[in-house]
Amino acid sequence: MNDEQLEQEIEKLIQSDYLEARAEARVPPPEVVWLQAQMRAREESTCKALLPLIIGQALGLAALTGLLVAMIGHLSMSLAFLLSPGR
Repeated sequence: MNDEQLEQEIEKLIQSDYLEARAEARVPPPEVVWLQAQMRAREESTCKALLPLIIGQALGLAALTGLLVAMIGHLSMSLAFLLSPGR
């Protein structure tokens, strides 16, 4: 068996392996691939749009918590002043 025959045999094996793999492959139709890409793009854009809203809500919640703590501190000092016996 010379080199040329060996190369032809290898080429036939590769070609048959390729055809077999191609027949077994389950490639989805282009419409399904497009739909999945659209859904992925929408999901990514939704995540990007929600991030500033979540940050804004967290800052608002932190400000509200600080305001409530300040009001409770002010009210407790006012009540302590009103209920003091030396007044």
